[in-house]
Amino acid sequence: RSYAQVSRQEASAWVEETLAGLTLEKKIGQLICSDITGDYVSDGDQNLERWIELARDYGLGMFVLYGGTPRDVAHLLNRLQREAEIPILMAADFEGGPGQQVSGASEFPANMAFAAAGSEDLVYRAASAAAVEGRAMTLRGARRTLPRVSGLSEATSIYSAGWCAPMSEGTTRMACWRRASTFRGAATSKRCPTTRRGSGSTNRRAR
Repeated sequence: RSYAQVSRQEASAWVEETLAGLTLEKKIGQLICSDITGDYVSDGDQNLERWIELARDYGLGMFVLYGGTPRDVAHLLNRLQREAEIPILMAADFEGGPGQQVSGASEFPANMAFAAAGSEDLVYRAASAAAVEGRAMTLRGARRTLPRVSGLSEATSIYSAGWCAPMSEGTTRMACWRRASTFRGAATSKRCPTTRRGSGSTNRRAR
């Protein structure tokens, strides 16, 4: 069955049952993320052997992909998934669209451009396209900078992550990106810089 056909209760039960059957080492492995390159690798390649070892023997929970072509990326990630006891979360930095990392995939402008356009429809369509292309390469984690907003008034502008908009508008666009990605089967997350004053973030008070 597809993930969309699995209820929250079924998913939770699978997680609890799977965790209960893991050794301490494999549980720790589920918390670890390693980077991989998506360029073509042949059987016997030292990098490939190391990635297979991490997936099969250490039960690594996540890989973050850099580079490659759609075909090579899909081939590599499917190979690693076959070696893993538990499905691995495959992620990539798609802040500029899948083409930011994968040659030949779609590229999108930065957050600031979407904020300037002022169109939720554009945000939704871009997020949907990124998620669909990512899933075609077996990627389910499309990373994009989505700041955490805390302790601010409506007069505040969100400069963090380049959304550059009054808080009500910025949070709406961020939610729109997440909603589209989730609907298309991809999780969206990245660093979430805090927005409190004095925290070292790039946010500023609206003048």
